[in-house]
Amino acid sequence: MYKLPLIVFIFFSTIVSCQKKQNSDLISTDKTDTIITIIFKERSFKTDTLRLKTGQYSFREDNVLYSLEGNFLPNIIQKKNYKKSDTLKIRTSSDIIFSHGYNVNEYSLYQFKPGDVVVFDYPNDHPNCEILNRKTLENDLNFVTELNLKINKNVKSDFQFFIENKRFRTKEEKNKIAKEYFDSRKIKFDSVSKTGTISEQIFTLIKTDLDYLQKEASNRNILKNPVNLSMPSGRHLVIKSFESIHQPKLLKSKNNSIIDSRAQLESVINDKEIEDNNRDYLLYQYMNDILLNFSKEDIKKFFELFKTAIQNKTVIKSLSEKYLLAVSNEFSVNDIALSDGTQNKFDLNHLIKTKYSNKIVYVDFWASWCGPCIAEMGASRNLRDAYKDKNVIFIFISIDKDVEKWKIASKKQKLFESGNDFITLNYPNSLFYKEIDLKTIPRYLIYNKKGELIHKNAPNPSNKEIEVEFNKLEK
Repeated sequence: MYKLPLIVFIFFSTIVSCQKKQNSDLISTDKTDTIITIIFKERSFKTDTLRLKTGQYSFREDNVLYSLEGNFLPNIIQKKNYKKSDTLKIRTSSDIIFSHGYNVNEYSLYQFKPGDVVVFDYPNDHPNCEILNRKTLENDLNFVTELNLKINKNVKSDFQFFIENKRFRTKEEKNKIAKEYFDSRKIKFDSVSKTGTISEQIFTLIKTDLDYLQKEASNRNILKNPVNLSMPSGRHLVIKSFESIHQPKLLKSKNNSIIDSRAQLESVINDKEIEDNNRDYLLYQYMNDILLNFSKEDIKKFFELFKTAIQNKTVIKSLSEKYLLAVSNEFSVNDIALSDGTQNKFDLNHLIKTKYSNKIVYVDFWASWCGPCIAEMGASRNLRDAYKDKNVIFIFISIDKDVEKWKIASKKQKLFESGNDFITLNYPNSLFYKEIDLKTIPRYLIYNKKGELIHKNAPNPSNKEIEVEFNKLEK
């Protein structure tokens, strides 16, 4: 509902575990469910682009998310409303807690009900919400957004402050900002609660969010008692509280440091003073991190511990589907295992010798998080168009671990249309990846019409040399 200046983005600590969904029917297919329809009017996203004095900028695409009421699994919404409207349908029999970010690091919370038809329009590029099918009170929907725009106009996030000042805020500076933040909102909330212009349910949501933001994370009672984990601030509070007691160990890699989520997961299992739902969320969070950052051997070991410890068994299915765990363990190191995002499994060598026999095959290794990979996609589309009537096949293989992130990026880059879009199931464990020394992406391979790998470092799509290579092989 609002921005906490001490935190760059309040839901960054949980965002990595989010399940990204496409703009279609989501979550459940139960026949008793009702559709929540959300219409996003066109916007420029100007206020969600962080521009700094250094000339740097970043654009946020992941700042709209929701959870079912009483459920901690967050779902990131991939909006497609840049200069055009977009419609999202959520199939659910429960209310949803919906968070809409704006101004880079602010957000507002909403509670939508099954059957709701919701419209977001964007005067001055900020969200203005309306529910068409039922009456709401004057301050049920847009009170917090309006408050944020008035109060937070000149407050910079910790990230902005660091980039522009080359130092972190001091403890005194943080405390001053926090005090101003909470005091100003408390006054406004207390005053609006007495006017009869906000419903009790929405006021409770706002107040709970504010309470979570200002709680001391070192309080063990937070972990012992129920927390509303449908809210980003609730999830953030539980993580902060647990890590204040069980301080995470950092593991250094070549480019950065990561938390040893394996040790954290074991600490969750061994700590007997955590409320059940809080425990399940912590288990989910750290298991998700293990799936993203650790070896196949670690994943196998800790997923077994996770399955035994977690009480909400539907979370096991959620993670299994998210990372294709059911099929990824079926291949040996001799295979080049691929999936099309369903239960269908393929081997690259087999595809080249059968489906793509007597074709020139151009393989593109990429990932959703790889900027240079994405930068080549425009040239790749042009290249595909130029050779669409010739014997050249383009295969795209993502090394993403998160299937949903891959699917979203693939659709955005129109790779699904090629029919040759896959995600690898055994990178980097396959011997093939060691043989070609696949350590960086983007990376391109060329197979000749006999199915022989003739170029382990082929030219990029934007390099004119690639056409020379294709034309030589076509002769």
